[in-house]
Amino acid sequence: MEVPQIERKRAGLASDLRLWVVLDEYNHDILETSFHLDPNGRRGSFSPMFADKVLGAFIDAGRRGRTSGVPRSE
Repeated sequence: MEVPQIERKRAGLASDLRLWVVLDEYNHDILETSFHLDPNGRRGSFSPMFADKVLGAFIDAGRRGRTSGVPRSE
């Protein structure tokens, strides 16, 4: 799903590039042992409306058996 320009700007992402949310895979990571989380890093966010749209599309893909987990072990 393409991220609209207003959402890219809101989240602090590059607003001049076309960016996408992948809906058929997810990262499987254990938060307590994750080295991918930077507690001091900048965090943006999408609007609740767009986040709900992404979540709904991901749930639909999962119900159709079209999602897979990607372990975050590296």
